[in-house]
Amino acid sequence: MTVARSEIIRRTALRMGGHSGTATSTSGVGTAAILSGLLDTTGDDSKYVGWHLFFPDAASEADRERVITEWNDSAGVATFKARSDTTWTSETYILSPDYTLDEYRQALAKALRESKRTYRYVMPAVPNTDRYRLSGMTWLEGAADIDAVWASDSPNMLHNEDFELWQNGSALAPDGWTLAGSGASVARATTGVHSPYSAVVTRASADATLYQDAPPILVQHLVRSTSAPLPVISFGARVTASTASIARVGVYNGSSTTWTSYHTGNGVPQFLSSTYQTTATDTALRLVCSVDTSAGAGTFHLACMTQLDSLPSQLQDRGSLAYAEYAPNYRVRNMGFVPVVDMGSHVSGQIIIYSRREFPAMTADTDVVEDQYATMLEHGLVRYLTDAMKPNQNRERLDRIRGESAALWARSLEKNISKPVPAPIAQVRVGGI
Repeated sequence: MTVARSEIIRRTALRMGGHSGTATSTSGVGTAAILSGLLDTTGDDSKYVGWHLFFPDAASEADRERVITEWNDSAGVATFKARSDTTWTSETYILSPDYTLDEYRQALAKALRESKRTYRYVMPAVPNTDRYRLSGMTWLEGAADIDAVWASDSPNMLHNEDFELWQNGSALAPDGWTLAGSGASVARATTGVHSPYSAVVTRASADATLYQDAPPILVQHLVRSTSAPLPVISFGARVTASTASIARVGVYNGSSTTWTSYHTGNGVPQFLSSTYQTTATDTALRLVCSVDTSAGAGTFHLACMTQLDSLPSQLQDRGSLAYAEYAPNYRVRNMGFVPVVDMGSHVSGQIIIYSRREFPAMTADTDVVEDQYATMLEHGLVRYLTDAMKPNQNRERLDRIRGESAALWARSLEKNISKPVPAPIAQVRVGGI
């Protein structure tokens, strides 16, 4: 379940003493509306004059806010500057006594920036390397944002292999992945197996790809090292398609791509896999989820790219969840321009960084956040909305609301941070007679 930005603003307006319901136009020229729930409620025709009236369902951004210039209490009719559309029925309205729509949006944007939650970031380990610069974690404000570093023996070189993380929203590429292709689109679907989601890639006028590159330092080690033979890369993903011969997976080496077979188009998930022998001229190792040849869509989940001759069955079945995570010795510090992790010893497989990351920005009223965070963000919105002092405001009332919300917001933020706990070295059962 998710909650849209417009709904967070609506709920917050109610906390601030506003009203909400459905609005229906009356005049045919877009200058008045009947506000449900407010008919003959105050006996005062000046009660709502000067209040801000929001229309989040309006088709045009220019029509989403008006100031009430006249109020007919007995009829529940608000008059305002004309909207470009003259007739509407059952649109949601939000009535705000103190603040504009832009002020709500700006306060919510600040609450999103200042609210952080635990984020799990996977880096493939580089052989014979014990220092890792965290330049890819662009949200870090320093080493203090890193809560824990763990490791796993999983051979998968990909971050967000199961498409669980969508920091930029459900219609943009999932975390760690890049969408390419003219007219291509990607969407989050609730058809995951080992996570709630999978990625649906749709081809329009040109081939559509969703891809992720292995870190350059790892690529250089694999194809330039003189201490070992060049590795074989085994790769694959669980793929679903309803059209034959359009969805497949590949590894791109900087100049050409080695592909798996196509999905048969039977609408049933199939794990497509193959291998690629690296060469000394490779400049990249990129896992590519592709929908090509003709228009259509493919669904991808549990993507894998490893330095192995074949994909282990447990990786195909369960992904990196099949491998236990453990707490290694490490140290985090700020060095130069980015935080650095110094591992106490060489690690094979994955290095997993648990850090504090801000919530994604919400730039449209239809942008959403997970339902469990909505109430917290409402309190954060109130906290920052009431920063500004305005003439003729009842600050006693606003400061009381502000104090309550600020305390609840701070308490909620503590619940967003979760540090992994190492398993005990040995299990001990204590009993008695």
